[in-house]
Amino acid sequence: MLPVAFVVGLGLLAAHFGIIAKTSAPMFADFVVRFALPLALLGGVLNISPAAIENGPYVLAMIVGLMIPYAVAFGVGKAIFRHSLGESALQALVCAFPSMAYSGLPVLEAAVGPPGVLAVVVGNLVTSVIMIPLTLVLVQVGLGGATVGGGTGALVGRSLIDAVKQPVVWLPIIGTVLALCGVHPRKCSRCPST
Repeated sequence: MLPVAFVVGLGLLAAHFGIIAKTSAPMFADFVVRFALPLALLGGVLNISPAAIENGPYVLAMIVGLMIPYAVAFGVGKAIFRHSLGESALQALVCAFPSMAYSGLPVLEAAVGPPGVLAVVVGNLVTSVIMIPLTLVLVQVGLGGATVGGGTGALVGRSLIDAVKQPVVWLPIIGTVLALCGVHPRKCSRCPST
């Protein structure tokens, strides 16, 4: 955990002493979301064994385990708090959305090693391809926007296409396919070990 804490502390010190302007935060966030995180997920998934990736019950348990809190929070929002469809969907997303890709990757990789990356990849895909598009569709349907531009089916299609366009989604998928095909990074015999 020391490297993770060190980098966080370094960022805080850089902002505190004015080495990096606080107004640069959106630029760094954009860099992390578009480049650093997708490439880290790609590299991490390439180190996972095909047998771990093909573990269907594990992947299914991750999907169900992430979506149950979403469904419960949605139901509580609708039944108990009497929120609208869109408000209940947003409540469900806020309650169930795991920060696996951002904080989970360095923690699980440091604690568990390459197998921990699989949980992050599956969690990231569930949130990016299921949870967020479902929330967007429910919010739009709740606002009556599903009828604009082709109905609910078109809205679902657009939401999924928008999700899959993100590098944080398609790079781990490419890495998974490559890992299943037996492509793994080789260690350089002349390079110092890390």
